Amino acid sequence: MVDGSQQNIDWAKVDAEVRRGDATRFELPKDMAAVVVDPPYGRNSPSDEKLIVDTLANIRSQNSECKLVVILPVEAGGDDLDEEITTNIKLPGYEIKTAFGIPVHKSLGRVMIIAEASTQD
Repeated sequence: MVDGSQQNIDWAKVDAEVRRGDATRFELPKDMAAVVVDPPYGRNSPSDEKLIVDTLANIRSQNSECKLVVILPVEAGGDDLDEEITTNIKLPGYEIKTAFGIPVHKSLGRVMIIAEASTQD
């Protein structure tokens, strides 16, 4: 995953850093502007919800100004990444600003959520 992420960053020619670690305890750089999270899901991750909640709490506790991009699995819905969608997904401690559907195949879709720390807990 780290290698694939780095390849995408190189292709996009953006200034970003990829690190491997435990997202629930990972220490973030102080000048972090945004974090992209694509957590494991499905059979390989039996505690999806707790992992996401703990990861978000870790990020927010270190930098409440940090923007957030989260990619999560959802039911397939024919969504198009070029079109904004609505979602009822909740991200504790964060306010969703926008979301986009990512079609994968007929039984699986993903949603890319862009959020920022909520002023209300």
